[in-house]
Amino acid sequence: MPKGFSLVETMITVALLLALVGGGGILSARYLRGRYVRASAETLLSELRAAQGEARAQLGDAAHGVKAFPDRVVRFTGDSYAARASASDVTTALPAAIAIEGADEAVFPKGGVAPASPATFTFSDPHLTVDVAVSAYGLITLTPRPISD
Repeated sequence: MPKGFSLVETMITVALLLALVGGGGILSARYLRGRYVRASAETLLSELRAAQGEARAQLGDAAHGVKAFPDRVVRFTGDSYAARASASDVTTALPAAIAIEGADEAVFPKGGVAPASPATFTFSDPHLTVDVAVSAYGLITLTPRPISD
């Protein structure tokens, strides 16, 4: 009896390995995309809290806010992003370009913790949606919502 593997055994082994590697790649890509969505939402949450703290402390004797873009978040000083003092902008890059729905800007008037108007930022991909909400009372929350297949 010859020792070693037959061609059929080798082909079956290679096919099984390719199936495992391919399945792992698909699951890894889905996991990473979900992590990017979550990390982007957490970055926005952090910037909103920083802007809220600056407004409450009346830093620069002005309102403070946050503007969200698909690839970055800008914390600014002023009553709106359009009327901001761009020299004081703090830009934070997001880990990946993520679709943002709902609000794209939140402003906190000087001396207060409540925003000028409530806002909900929604970050989404095909499998996960994360809401970052600023209530009328100044409560900032992050709520992940898995999307079932």
